[in-house]
Amino acid sequence: MRREMGNHRKVNLIIILILLISTLIISAIITFCAHRVDLQITYTVDKPTAVEQEYVFYIITLTNKGPSNATDIIISDVLPKGLTYISNSTKDSTYDENHFNPSTGIWNVSNLVRGTNTQLFITMYVDIGTSPQTITSVVKVMHIAQPESSTENKISGVSIKIE
Repeated sequence: MRREMGNHRKVNLIIILILLISTLIISAIITFCAHRVDLQITYTVDKPTAVEQEYVFYIITLTNKGPSNATDIIISDVLPKGLTYISNSTKDSTYDENHFNPSTGIWNVSNLVRGTNTQLFITMYVDIGTSPQTITSVVKVMHIAQPESSTENKISGVSIKIE
């Protein structure tokens, strides 16, 4: 009888340990999944065709589709040859133009709330001697502090035909 009670205690202890470990694993999975983000980046230009000595306007739109806020985001947009950087601005003063460095093409966004977006507007000048060619520019998400729920929509490109 005594030996039987000892076995029951061992079985109960094993069941408690299994339940505890299962609870910890489930909690870790929920925490990991809950802190994910889904960023989407798009790149557009105001006109598909331009001529030398004309201004073109690029727009980078960064959207956080959630489910969590995104922080420490680094976007890369190496400005293409054949165009001269003039200026930039943002849709929201929270992400002021000081966060974009035209010489490196790095745009730092410190925080993007889930379900929102921000935009970077870049004004460029078409250089003399670029006609006839097509100038392509690519923008991509380089870094984010949170894990991503999707690897899609992290790169976008746009082309301008210079006539």
